[in-house]
Amino acid sequence: MNRILIFLAALLTPAYFITLLFLSNTQAISFTLIPNIYLNIFFNFIVTPIILSSPWLILLYNFKNRLANMFSVWAEKISIVPLRYLLFYGLNTLAVAGFFILPYISPILSVFTAIVVSWQLIAGREELWVKDRKIIVAVSVMIFSALLFLPVLISYFFYQSYLPLSVWILETWQSAVGYIYAFSIWVVNSLTIGSTVWFTYNLIAKRKISDAFTESNIWIRILELVLIIIFAYFWIPQLGNMSYVIDYINIVSLFLMAVLIILKLRYKVTGGSFSLVGVIVAGGFIAVDLLYRFNFIILTGSLVFTSIIFLSSFIYAFAKSSDEPYLLG
Repeated sequence: MNRILIFLAALLTPAYFITLLFLSNTQAISFTLIPNIYLNIFFNFIVTPIILSSPWLILLYNFKNRLANMFSVWAEKISIVPLRYLLFYGLNTLAVAGFFILPYISPILSVFTAIVVSWQLIAGREELWVKDRKIIVAVSVMIFSALLFLPVLISYFFYQSYLPLSVWILETWQSAVGYIYAFSIWVVNSLTIGSTVWFTYNLIAKRKISDAFTESNIWIRILELVLIIIFAYFWIPQLGNMSYVIDYINIVSLFLMAVLIILKLRYKVTGGSFSLVGVIVAGGFIAVDLLYRFNFIILTGSLVFTSIIFLSSFIYAFAKSSDEPYLLG
């Protein structure tokens, strides 16, 4: 399954850049240099995605075993975090990385990749270094010029076309971040209440506090889904228009989170599905919503912060992974 994920990543990477190129309309800018419509299409939707994808495809190929093993390490280290929280943080990360990180660093990485490949080609010709310095200089200039021309040209066209799109995305994000954050709050509150109900039920039924942090069942998940719908009804003006109720729910959720954190620390519970870090971050979301609901910068910063945490977990797993082709258990 891990290797299937790597294979899918290799397929989806060019598709991702093709989508970005289509949305940013690079054809309009590149048409001045490539007026032929067929060559223009070939350049924008075949050559350009390959160049922009090349750093990531090379990374996938060179570290395919380590990346595949990374998923196993990540799943083991992150197993304490419930799947519901992972989906919540993962969606935030996809939005932030897909619109604000990858589009800006990929052209630069493609140019850097061309430089590295050029240097490897030059450094590998020892016979030219021995024979004549003039020859190696001429060859170096030719190789660098040939391999850097396309990445630099593509980076220029891409930035020229994506910058206006990114401005529109940022404006859209600014108008939508309140709704995105509100949805995050609905999810966090529903998960907190669901976890508390499950905690209370297990504590009463089994009378063992460590069992109260075990994974919840399908009924708790249904309860959490119903709570999300109810919170949406309260918040959306066209429906309940009772957003002030969410403030009270936020306060209750913060109190419940504090109780759960204190109990887990007090009884040193290490197993189960209760994630201490996940709940602390979720509590931070609620606190920000209470204090800075209409501050675009702080709301965006909170979403970016959780994305950094999520990405850091993968980087940590990658650092701890092995290069062995078949890592089991």
